[in-house]
Amino acid sequence: MRPYIGYMHRVLVVLAAGFALMASACGGSASGGSITIVPGDSSPTIPPGTPTNTLVPGETAAPTSTADSAGTPAPTATERVEPLPCGDILVPVGKQLALPSDCAPSTTMVVPGEYSWQPGQELIPEALDALISLLEAARTDGYEMFVESAYRSYSTQVGTFNYWVSYYGSEAEAARISARPGHSEHQLGTTLDLTVARNGTNLDAFVGTPEAAWVRDNAWRFGYVVSYPEGMEAVTGYVWEPWHIRYVGEDVAREIRESGLTPGEFLARR
Repeated sequence: MRPYIGYMHRVLVVLAAGFALMASACGGSASGGSITIVPGDSSPTIPPGTPTNTLVPGETAAPTSTADSAGTPAPTATERVEPLPCGDILVPVGKQLALPSDCAPSTTMVVPGEYSWQPGQELIPEALDALISLLEAARTDGYEMFVESAYRSYSTQVGTFNYWVSYYGSEAEAARISARPGHSEHQLGTTLDLTVARNGTNLDAFVGTPEAAWVRDNAWRFGYVVSYPEGMEAVTGYVWEPWHIRYVGEDVAREIRESGLTPGEFLARR
């Protein structure tokens, strides 16, 4: 095979030289740039600014750290941007499906201080009403929980994801625990993270707690579902997050529970 590769390389060099002469005679290329092949190098030299994310047949794209001018990380091959309709609380937003950057709830309300660990957290009214019922029922059973985080705008998501990329030094690792901008359920205004006083903002400490077990077994009764269940990372794309719950309404929550599917799977099939 090496002789064949060497022969083809010489042909490419000759062709490149011919194209260069033609471009020179015409006063430049139509695209304003050129791709040249350097003798002794089988790879083209691509001018700065030329897109380089074209997939070659049989090749899988690796995660990229490219970001746009606003600092938004570019999607990887497994996270393609397909804008979902704004205003539907049951859209299957996730790894592959995103909300528009300008999508925001029409109305939100601040979570009352007695239920919030971090001040100023917001949810849409129906999600907030259901959440208060959930938290009160939990307190009756002896489990006091608080909202650590709720609605996040697109711009907030940009900062959050970039922080985790910087923390882990890898977009792929960051994407296991944090959604890319537009891919977060928090943008719906129906989703929140729960915590307990002894853990504060340390959400990972919620794993394995009696409160987490209560949420798993009871949240559906109030219209909430645990979006990223235990052992389902291969399906959801995210590690187990027992603190992350999303409001879908009591009927849909019950249907999801009975289906045996993850919330994302169920909503994608609606």
